Amino acid sequence: LCALKVSDIDPVITHEKTLEIKRMLDETGSFTHETVHRRKDGTTFAVEIIANNLEFQGKSYTFSFVKDITERKLAQQQMELLEHTVNQSSEGIHLVDRQGGIRLANAAFCRALGYDRDELLAMNLRDIDSELQLERLAEFLDAGEFGESRVIERNHRRRDGKMMLVEISLSLIEFCGERLVLGVARDISERKRMEGELARREREFRMLVENTPDTISRYDRECRRCDRADRRHFGPVLDGWTCASARAARASSATLSRVSLDPEMSRSRAPSPARATATARPIA
Repeated sequence: LCALKVSDIDPVITHEKTLEIKRMLDETGSFTHETVHRRKDGTTFAVEIIANNLEFQGKSYTFSFVKDITERKLAQQQMELLEHTVNQSSEGIHLVDRQGGIRLANAAFCRALGYDRDELLAMNLRDIDSELQLERLAEFLDAGEFGESRVIERNHRRRDGKMMLVEISLSLIEFCGERLVLGVARDISERKRMEGELARREREFRMLVENTPDTISRYDRECRRCDRADRRHFGPVLDGWTCASARAARASSATLSRVSLDPEMSRSRAPSPARATATARPIA
């Protein structure tokens, strides 16, 4: 080993790098850097080198401490991979401590709220959730079980002052002996708006059906009832209708003036293609 040169065990060092190290040693007397060393079998491993100038018997030497940092580099790569994965998520991932301080915020969480990461990390969760109760947060931290998850809905205030309805999945983690709340937030404002619109349209449709003078029913291809009919005119006689009984009732009943079975009409209004619509009006 003593017969080798530095370049024999350091495959990445260059002449320029050697001159830089010498210059730093002359200026400061010490220099720390990371590089790669090659073993006798040809394999390489990451090292950290702390080099110092040393005077001995009138001669100048470079005295270095070399440390194998393979495990540290692997852990660093894992952390970088984890950070990259978290920041690529479309969900707003954040960590909150007992006082409500935001300890971590991924790119999606920052983007949804309109803040930079440094700004969010200097804020408290109450700055974006004014109704947050720290007592409830502490209760979850103290009584929560690892692996347990809770889903809540909250209103978050964006930087521009607009409110955003979010669904948050909460779970408990522990880091360096400290319990933290991991939140995964998803903007559900549009989903809630669509749910409200669907509910409104359903109410309008029900009101229309309930107030029409006709009786409206739905049937599948075997003429089985798909919903409850209006019993104001026909009572239980309509229950259990089949195609044959429907035709018989139309032919023989003196109280029925018109029955229309139109599969094409039903297919245009219902999700299933195998449904028919029947409407009937009693004879006065």
